Order: sequence, then C-alpha cells, then structure tokens
Amino acid sequence: MMIKMKIFIHMEYFYNYNFVSSYTKYETIKDASKADITVLNTNECNTTIFGENCSDESFFRKCLIAKNYLTLIKDHEPPVDIEHACKYLSYWAYQEVAKVSKYKYNVSTFLEKLMKSEILYTCTGYIENLTEEVFSEIQKLIELHKSLADILTSGEKEEDACQRNKKCVELYEGFKNTCSLNSDNPLCNEVENFRGTYNHIMYVTNKCKEFKYLPSYQKHSKVSSMTTPIVALSAISFVSFITYKVNNYFS
Repeated sequence: MMIKMKIFIHMEYFYNYNFVSSYTKYETIKDASKADITVLNTNECNTTIFGENCSDESFFRKCLIAKNYLTLIKDHEPPVDIEHACKYLSYWAYQEVAKVSKYKYNVSTFLEKLMKSEILYTCTGYIENLTEEVFSEIQKLIELHKSLADILTSGEKEEDACQRNKKCVELYEGFKNTCSLNSDNPLCNEVENFRGTYNHIMYVTNKCKEFKYLPSYQKHSKVSSMTTPIVALSAISFVSFITYKVNNYFS
C-alpha cells in the first residue's frame, strides 16, 4: 500500500531594507522629478494601459513623477545604485498609489505598466511589492535616520543637539523588543548598521557630550566585528551629504 504524502514548504519572504540609509538621496531625486512637472494634461495619459485612471489628475501627476524619476536615475551623475533607487521608488509607489484603494494597483503592476507605457525599463527586476508591515518598518527606519540628521543640523547650541539626541535614542529603543527576539532578520541588520553609523558620527562630531554609545540588540554584533570600516565610510558619507544639504539651504 502506497502512502501519498504532501509536503508543504513554507517560504518566508525577507525584505532587504538596505536602501533606507541613503533615502535622502532618492527623496531629493523624487522632489526634482516632481518639480519638473510644469504642465499637466491628462490627454497625454495612455488610456490603453491606465484606462479610466487617466481622467484623474492626481493619478496622472504620480505617473509623471515616476516617469521623471526613472529617467533621472538612469542618467544620474554621479551614478546611483539602481537597485536602491528602485527600492525607494517601490516604497513611494506603495504610499502614493497602492495604498489608495480607488486605483486598484499594487506596486509592481503600477510601475510595470508605467515602464511599458514610457518604454523606460530602468527598474526591471528591482520592483518589489510591499506589505503594510514592511512599509511601516521602512517609515520607522526613515524616521530614525531623520532624527540623526536633525542632530547634525541642530546648530551650535549643545542643548538643542542633546534634546534631539534624546528623541533619536528613543526611536532606536523602539526596535529593542523586535530585534532581541529576532535579531538576525534584515530589519534588525539595518538597525545594527544604523547603530554603527550613529556611534561613529556622534563620537567624531561631539554634538552632544551627554551621548552614550547605542547598545546592540543583536546576539552577535556584525558592525563591531566585520563592518566597522564600511560603517565608518557610510557615516562620513552621511555627514558630507547632510552638510551639503544644510549649506545649500542657507546659501
């Protein structure tokens, strides 16, 4: 007698959050893509591909922003990391299109249709559908990085820097429960990378003398043993970018 057995294999999907540390770069490109739109004519929307959504000015504007973004990252000087740039675009498309129920698109369907419409395949192979959980985690990581940027742009008063540092530490501590229980998932790896960047930047800039090194929530700290040189380089790049943004803002 032959016994038939069905074996179910559970494939767990892990999203890689590695673009978040450079989100400001891609957000700047997205803002430039938006600024390039001076005329909005929905008659130019491809109704064969987007159907009745073409009559929605807000939807068509988002199509133009995404089109301009795809063009800018393709020819950007200096070159950008296309995979990371497309991850940011997927994040943006989730927020602006996929979360809007009337459009009835997920991220991949919207962006693939857009690339087909414009014959612009910059992000082919790099588009990812997001879950609400992953989207929320990306937002938390972005807020974490923004809080560090706020410390660096706090001016000369140490009191202001220390107040902003307190907020940054609180945001970091918000990952403690998640990363203590599941320390090796991609989210917690990115939190660990942030820890290395924060510790390095706060030490070399001396913005707040009260600062303390952030503790690791991982069972074994990859940053301390394997990636210190990379983290230091990322930290220097982060400081340089923030300084550039601040100088341009006040000039």
